[in-house]
Amino acid sequence: MSSLVRRAERAIAVGDSVQGNPTHAARAYARGLDLLLAHCMLAAAATCADTQPLRALAFLQRVERAAGRVHAALPIAAAAYQALGQPRIARAFLNAAARPRALERVVA
Repeated sequence: MSSLVRRAERAIAVGDSVQGNPTHAARAYARGLDLLLAHCMLAAAATCADTQPLRALAFLQRVERAAGRVHAALPIAAAAYQALGQPRIARAFLNAAARPRALERVVA
């Protein structure tokens, strides 16, 4: 199970636990749904990274907006940049992915 799905499950559980406060419950449920959508977009990015790299990078931008930085996105970004003929940028993303939970910004 991916970290995004686990985070979504936790957010939904928080929503369940604060049902007495509809505002907090709605926020928690919305966060859970955002994380599940980010998980789906990450899968879509992985699917098209080699054949449609610009589309994959657009999906990854949406993932970051919805869920923040996601470690699993780094190798997908590397594949997309490799497909675009940018091996130096791809290598930077792969190096960041090799570091445990390297979520710092990758600068090419």
